[in-house]
Amino acid sequence: MKRTAREIWADRVERWQASELDAATFAEEEGCNVNTLKSWRWQLGMGRKKKQPHAIAPRPRTVDFVELVAPVEHAGAGDLPFEITLRNGTRLIVPARFDRGSLDTLLAALSGTR
Repeated sequence: MKRTAREIWADRVERWQASELDAATFAEEEGCNVNTLKSWRWQLGMGRKKKQPHAIAPRPRTVDFVELVAPVEHAGAGDLPFEITLRNGTRLIVPARFDRGSLDTLLAALSGTR
């Protein structure tokens, strides 16, 4: 199965962060653009974490929602599926015709609100 650009870059950013190399050196060795590497780190929310002196229990995260509005020239866009990517990288592919209540229940469960 072919990997998506997101999966390829997520893997690359993880290897960069594990390497302890600076962005320019890693990008040169990898044969990629340093600015693209940094941009993907930001898009994926994979910035370097500062070391903490002791473990702190993570707080549950909520799901942020973004309203999607199809441009006028894509009036038939309602027949197309769409994708929701959560902060933890979980991807949900939602078909064009879906039960809103079921989707609300699923998102609430994933965000820990139910």
